[in-house]
Amino acid sequence: MGVLVFGIHDNDMPKWLHFTITLGLCGAALLVSMWIPNISTVFSLMGSTTSSFVCFILPAILTIKLIHKGKLPRPPFSKIVAIFGLAIGGAVLGVASTCITVAQLLTKGKA
Repeated sequence: MGVLVFGIHDNDMPKWLHFTITLGLCGAALLVSMWIPNISTVFSLMGSTTSSFVCFILPAILTIKLIHKGKLPRPPFSKIVAIFGLAIGGAVLGVASTCITVAQLLTKGKA
């Protein structure tokens, strides 16, 4: 995770940073489990946000990183535009699907 977020390998990551990230993730999981009584709410929010990231944004970012490091040959300009379009489109879809999910959850509570 350190390579993806901070650009450093886990072996080179300072212990305090590893501890802080781990504590933050565990604390966030604890708060979610305490404050949200229905697990389907968590699943719907997680699905709406992570599916676009895993399917669209992450592959585009990894492709850009591999091209930048010289692990992949430099594609033509049209493919570079398509790669960035995939990342930007995935981000837009992720935000839209999260907004729709939140709106559905709010209206379900009123019904």
